[in-house]
Amino acid sequence: MSGALASGVILPFVFGKAYSQIFCTTISIALFVYYVFSLFQLTKKDSLTGLLNRQAYYADVATDTNEITAIVSIDMNGLKKTNDTLGHAAGDEALVTLSLCFIRAARSKQVAYRVGGDEFVIVCRQTSHNEVIQLVERIHKYVSETKYSCSVGYSYDPDNSKTVDVMLKESDEMMYAEKASYYLAKKKAQTNN
Repeated sequence: MSGALASGVILPFVFGKAYSQIFCTTISIALFVYYVFSLFQLTKKDSLTGLLNRQAYYADVATDTNEITAIVSIDMNGLKKTNDTLGHAAGDEALVTLSLCFIRAARSKQVAYRVGGDEFVIVCRQTSHNEVIQLVERIHKYVSETKYSCSVGYSYDPDNSKTVDVMLKESDEMMYAEKASYYLAKKKAQTNN
């Protein structure tokens, strides 16, 4: 686009009026293509967090499924309480903060999606089990640096014997088990105080 714009300003002086007519058509087409590209990007991204959205997740896991070696499920702890006590703006701030933690934690071939209100998924392609464990550790580390909390689970399948749906179910089960432990520990701490 920059090259087209620069050529539209400079080259008419070199080649004359005929070039201006060609340039106007060229720049119009380039702007239209850029507009379509921008709209396409907007339909793939979650407007609040900037992560890819649920539709992008479904489209991405439908392609090259043999490369998917792990699914990581993440759910924020306490979003409802945050929304009810501090308001939805505070809940939105929490989701944005957590999303930044997930972006920071993800490495090459690990893509984060917001698939629900406070539900996130990271799809790992051609990633070793050790890399998945390190990803989960980084998520916990970066989230612990904030005032928020989340529960994380994962499913790892290096030989592609499970479908994405089965892997998602397994990672959700692990994540919900961690969430239950979190709330149990929180309840015990409140009882002891």
